[in-house]
Amino acid sequence: MSENEKNTVEVEVVDSEKKENKCCSSSKKARAIRSLLVSTFSLIVVGAYVLLGVLVAWHPTWLIFLAIPLFGSAIEAVLRRNPQFFSVEILATGVFLLVGFLTNVWHPTWVILLSIPIYRQLISSYKKIKNIKDDD
Repeated sequence: MSENEKNTVEVEVVDSEKKENKCCSSSKKARAIRSLLVSTFSLIVVGAYVLLGVLVAWHPTWLIFLAIPLFGSAIEAVLRRNPQFFSVEILATGVFLLVGFLTNVWHPTWVILLSIPIYRQLISSYKKIKNIKDDD
Protein backbone atom coordinates (compact mmCIF):
# COMPACT_ATOMS: atom_id res chain seq x y z
CA MET A 1 0.00 0.00 0.00
CA SER A 2 1.16 3.45 -0.79
CA GLU A 3 1.23 6.25 1.77
CA ASN A 4 -1.87 7.91 0.24
CA GLU A 5 -3.94 4.71 0.47
CA LYS A 6 -3.15 4.32 4.20
CA ASN A 7 -4.31 7.85 4.98
CA THR A 8 -7.53 7.67 2.96
CA VAL A 9 -10.75 7.80 4.92
CA GLU A 10 -14.07 6.70 3.48
CA VAL A 11 -17.06 8.80 4.49
CA GLU A 12 -20.71 7.81 4.30
CA VAL A 13 -23.24 10.63 4.24
CA VAL A 14 -26.50 9.88 5.99
CA ASP A 15 -29.56 12.06 6.15
CA SER A 16 -29.57 12.50 9.91
CA GLU A 17 -32.62 14.79 10.06
CA LYS A 18 -35.02 11.99 9.11
CA LYS A 19 -33.45 9.60 11.61
CA GLU A 20 -33.50 12.19 14.39
CA ASN A 21 -37.18 12.99 13.83
CA LYS A 22 -38.09 9.32 13.83
CA CYS A 23 -35.94 8.66 16.89
CA CYS A 24 -37.28 11.62 18.83
CA SER A 25 -40.91 10.89 18.03
CA SER A 26 -40.60 7.25 19.09
CA SER A 27 -38.70 8.34 22.19
CA LYS A 28 -41.42 10.83 23.10
CA LYS A 29 -44.06 8.19 22.47
CA ALA A 30 -42.22 5.66 24.66
CA ARG A 31 -41.84 8.25 27.44
CA ALA A 32 -45.54 9.08 27.25
CA ILE A 33 -46.49 5.39 27.41
CA ARG A 34 -44.14 4.79 30.35
CA SER A 35 -45.43 7.86 32.17
CA LEU A 36 -49.06 6.86 31.71
CA LEU A 37 -48.47 3.27 32.84
CA VAL A 38 -46.36 4.19 35.86
CA SER A 39 -48.72 6.91 37.06
CA THR A 40 -51.73 4.60 36.72
CA PHE A 41 -49.88 1.82 38.51
CA SER A 42 -48.86 4.25 41.26
CA LEU A 43 -52.48 5.13 41.94
CA ILE A 44 -53.36 1.44 42.11
CA VAL A 45 -50.50 0.80 44.54
CA VAL A 46 -51.56 3.67 46.82
CA GLY A 47 -55.13 2.37 46.82
CA ALA A 48 -53.96 -1.16 47.57
CA TYR A 49 -51.71 0.11 50.37
CA VAL A 50 -54.56 1.98 52.05
CA LEU A 51 -56.92 -0.97 51.65
CA LEU A 52 -54.40 -3.53 52.92
CA GLY A 53 -53.28 -1.20 55.70
CA VAL A 54 -56.80 -0.83 57.01
CA LEU A 55 -57.76 -4.49 56.57
CA VAL A 56 -54.50 -6.30 57.38
CA ALA A 57 -51.57 -4.28 58.72
CA TRP A 58 -49.58 -1.22 57.83
CA HIS A 59 -46.11 -2.53 58.59
CA PRO A 60 -45.23 -5.13 55.99
CA THR A 61 -47.56 -3.65 53.40
CA TRP A 62 -45.42 -0.53 52.98
CA LEU A 63 -43.15 -2.75 50.89
CA ILE A 64 -45.77 -2.56 48.15
CA PHE A 65 -44.37 0.90 47.32
CA LEU A 66 -41.21 -0.79 46.04
CA ALA A 67 -43.37 -2.12 43.22
CA ILE A 68 -43.67 1.36 41.69
CA PRO A 69 -40.01 1.85 40.66
CA LEU A 70 -39.77 -1.86 39.91
CA PHE A 71 -42.70 -1.59 37.50
CA GLY A 72 -41.22 1.58 35.97
CA SER A 73 -37.87 -0.09 35.38
CA ALA A 74 -39.57 -3.15 33.88
CA ILE A 75 -41.50 -0.92 31.46
CA GLU A 76 -38.29 0.92 30.58
CA ALA A 77 -36.46 -2.36 29.95
CA VAL A 78 -39.25 -3.63 27.71
CA LEU A 79 -39.61 -0.37 25.76
CA ARG A 80 -35.86 -0.12 25.20
CA ARG A 81 -35.53 -3.87 24.68
CA ASN A 82 -32.59 -3.85 27.05
CA PRO A 83 -32.58 -5.82 30.33
CA GLN A 84 -29.90 -3.49 31.68
CA PHE A 85 -32.64 -0.99 32.56
CA PHE A 86 -34.49 -3.43 34.83
CA SER A 87 -33.85 -2.58 38.48
CA VAL A 88 -32.88 -5.90 39.99
CA GLU A 89 -31.60 -3.94 43.00
CA ILE A 90 -35.12 -2.97 44.02
CA LEU A 91 -36.42 -6.47 43.40
CA ALA A 92 -33.71 -8.12 45.49
CA THR A 93 -34.05 -5.57 48.29
CA GLY A 94 -37.82 -5.97 48.35
CA VAL A 95 -37.64 -9.77 48.44
CA PHE A 96 -34.95 -9.60 51.15
CA LEU A 97 -37.05 -7.28 53.31
CA LEU A 98 -40.29 -9.17 52.73
CA VAL A 99 -38.79 -12.55 53.63
CA GLY A 100 -36.99 -10.99 56.59
CA PHE A 101 -40.10 -9.31 57.98
CA LEU A 102 -42.38 -12.30 57.47
CA THR A 103 -40.04 -15.04 58.70
CA ASN A 104 -37.65 -13.03 60.89
CA VAL A 105 -34.82 -15.02 59.30
CA TRP A 106 -32.28 -12.40 58.25
CA HIS A 107 -29.03 -14.33 58.26
CA PRO A 108 -29.29 -16.70 55.30
CA THR A 109 -31.72 -14.37 53.54
CA TRP A 110 -28.98 -11.82 52.77
CA VAL A 111 -27.79 -14.24 50.08
CA ILE A 112 -30.67 -12.90 47.98
CA LEU A 113 -28.72 -9.64 47.70
CA LEU A 114 -25.93 -11.51 45.89
CA SER A 115 -28.27 -11.77 42.92
CA ILE A 116 -27.62 -8.07 42.22
CA PRO A 117 -23.95 -8.31 41.16
CA ILE A 118 -24.62 -11.67 39.50
CA TYR A 119 -27.39 -10.17 37.36
CA ARG A 120 -25.32 -7.11 36.47
CA GLN A 121 -22.31 -9.27 35.56
CA LEU A 122 -24.46 -11.52 33.37
CA ILE A 123 -25.88 -8.49 31.55
CA SER A 124 -22.39 -7.04 31.09
CA SER A 125 -21.03 -10.34 29.78
CA TYR A 126 -23.97 -10.72 27.41
CA LYS A 127 -23.39 -7.22 26.01
CA LYS A 128 -19.68 -7.94 25.49
CA ILE A 129 -20.44 -11.21 23.69
CA LYS A 130 -23.07 -9.47 21.56
CA ASN A 131 -20.61 -6.69 20.64
CA ILE A 132 -17.97 -9.27 19.66
CA LYS A 133 -20.49 -11.09 17.46
CA ASP A 134 -21.61 -7.80 15.89
CA ASP A 135 -17.99 -6.91 15.07
CA ASP A 136 -17.47 -10.18 13.19
